[in-house]
Amino acid sequence: MFALFRSKRRRRLLAAPLDAALRQRLESDCRFLARLDPPRRERLVSLARVFASEKYFESARGGDGDAVRIDDHLRLVIALQACWLLVGHEPDPIRDAIYPNVTTIIVYPGAYWNTQAQPGPGGVVTEGRLNLGEAHDGPGLSARGPVLLSWPQALAGARAADQVITPEPGPDGQVVLNAWQIKQGTRNLVIHEFAHKLDMLDGIVDGTPPLPVDERECEKSGRDGGGGVVVRWQNVMSSAFRQLRQDASRGRATILDTYGAQNPAEFFAVSVECFFMQPRLLRWKHPDLFEVLSCVFRMNPA
Repeated sequence: MFALFRSKRRRRLLAAPLDAALRQRLESDCRFLARLDPPRRERLVSLARVFASEKYFESARGGDGDAVRIDDHLRLVIALQACWLLVGHEPDPIRDAIYPNVTTIIVYPGAYWNTQAQPGPGGVVTEGRLNLGEAHDGPGLSARGPVLLSWPQALAGARAADQVITPEPGPDGQVVLNAWQIKQGTRNLVIHEFAHKLDMLDGIVDGTPPLPVDERECEKSGRDGGGGVVVRWQNVMSSAFRQLRQDASRGRATILDTYGAQNPAEFFAVSVECFFMQPRLLRWKHPDLFEVLSCVFRMNPA
């Protein structure tokens, strides 16, 4: 009964065209839409409209007392980025669940103070820290914990998502990349936090999302002779995670944010950021990682 009611509500929502001025503004801010073919772009817009209408967006005050105004533009900028992770699976905007473990998105006017005590090196506990975003799992299986986001960073990530770098060799055959440009170009706060929510769908935050995959496609793209989707995923992700930890400990430059060296869950989130934001760089530097993510998300964003 609930599913029938939800489908009727969604049909009514999507039957009404999106306001033309709002659509133009979204296309200006969410520049990654131009990277999608028309059918996939329209599916993403429909998913985002459903997401924006069904999730509760709450404005939180920053340290100076200011708050973000929640409007359709803000909702859809966040929703488009979040649903970009889903669109390769071609979910039905009318019938399918869209982030069932998310009910609330709390939006801040900037960085906010997290009062939770954080254990650090040597057992030292720090009381609170500044944050830009968080994804909460809450108690129980697939719990519906909130997502917290800084609005300026969420908007900046959407605007930067068309700046895809193509590694080009110079006269000497070497590829020279601007480290600062790469660091900024691979970051997307919304993608990072919603990658965590995908990881949390099975109730275990371990860097392995329970997304459905086409095993035959994964085997076709594999380099290690098969072994199954799960084995291939574990082998590739574990190897890339170890490499990032080594790079981080030795101060070596990497296209993956070294924040991901903390644990497998953070590694998954930063890998997904890079996959969507800088797919050509990821394919160049980490072809196996690019391939397993292409399989899991059922798309090739490069």
